[in-house]
Amino acid sequence: MQRRDAAWAALGIESGFGAVDDAASPLWRFASVADQTRVGPPAAWVVLTGAGLAHRRPDGVTEVPVVCLR
Repeated sequence: MQRRDAAWAALGIESGFGAVDDAASPLWRFASVADQTRVGPPAAWVVLTGAGLAHRRPDGVTEVPVVCLR
């Protein structure tokens, strides 16, 4: 996801209960192949979840329940 000012965020979607780690690992792989000299580092690492509380994990990934998108 990219804003008009070129800042971008790596975004993943959890596909099942407790699958946040599975959704977060492709974010790290994608960021490792993105040309960060051209686009810069991601402004945020976000995984959308089906339920739970929004919080930032120790690895920097923010878990956001879909109900927060209202």
